[in-house]
Amino acid sequence: MSTRIYKTPATEMLSRMSPATLVSFIRDMDNGFARSSLDEALLTAATEALFGNAGAADAIAMLGDAEINASDPIIAAVVEEWAVHE
Repeated sequence: MSTRIYKTPATEMLSRMSPATLVSFIRDMDNGFARSSLDEALLTAATEALFGNAGAADAIAMLGDAEINASDPIIAAVVEEWAVHE
């Protein structure tokens, strides 16, 4: 199953954010609390945008530096998908 989602105004906005801003957004979304389907869609879109804007290697490093839980199922799915394409 692909984690990529269709472009919407929100995903378009996320794709224009700087990598550092995206990492902050992802860190805020990855707070360990229960998420709604909208939260999950935004976290997926933000992680996809980070990988698209920074490249896989830099995105992974940035997530690690920010101590973001890479084992989170949503983040892990994006990492795995990008690893396949790199």
